[in-house]
Amino acid sequence: MDDIVATSDRIYRLILNVYPRAFRDEYGEEMAQAMRDQVRDVWAERRVVGVTAVWLKVLLDTAGSASTEHLKRGRTVILSRRGLGYGLATASGFPLALVTFAYRLHPAIAGPGFVLAGIGLYGLYKRLEVDTTTPMIATAWLGATLGLYGTADIHYSGEFFGWYAVPAAFVLLTLGLATMGRVALRNKTFGPFSFIPLAVTVSGGLWFIVLLVGAGEHRDVMRTSGLIVHVALWLILGALLWADPPGNTHPVRTAGEEVQIN
Repeated sequence: MDDIVATSDRIYRLILNVYPRAFRDEYGEEMAQAMRDQVRDVWAERRVVGVTAVWLKVLLDTAGSASTEHLKRGRTVILSRRGLGYGLATASGFPLALVTFAYRLHPAIAGPGFVLAGIGLYGLYKRLEVDTTTPMIATAWLGATLGLYGTADIHYSGEFFGWYAVPAAFVLLTLGLATMGRVALRNKTFGPFSFIPLAVTVSGGLWFIVLLVGAGEHRDVMRTSGLIVHVALWLILGALLWADPPGNTHPVRTAGEEVQIN
């Protein structure tokens, strides 16, 4: 148990860096202690499933509360028409495909989801502004193509191959996102919110752990709550892609006013 608590503490202290420095100085130690206590308690009662649930909640709470704290300190954003398409594709694509298969909806619904996921991750790739072509976007596009083919195969022919192609598509898209997430975090692409792409990846992994390990009578609740957190983080990532970096010359005007960035 001590190893689990210590590891969670180290990771959580890194995540606390997304908050403004003044906020961390005042509340950081108290928040870290609360996190340690939560992990210790749920590990004793519910083991892996309990810790997974705590982390899903923490990832979502951090995304919301960190945003609020930065806005309180005058941080604003530019909303870009250029980024709107990428943002909408990111926020809707992967969640649409995931929900389709998680709740056994008609497989044809997932096809557009995979296409949108590929477009959204291309938007993330462009935002990273890497100097050289890397396999990260190729991996994501391969995943989107494979997902589209797999859903079509299941829908039109019911071939067994489609049921292999779809999980492979999810894995490839996740690998592409994880690779881009590392670059975003290293380069601070989204400022204090640069952890969000990796948070999306981690929350998805935690959700699959819940599916594999199960949670007894709480399995359905855990599955639903984990999916909600995962989808919510995709929505946040979409919002980040909608917001342009400093220097954008095409801000969105709302009611005659521009939303500016400091």
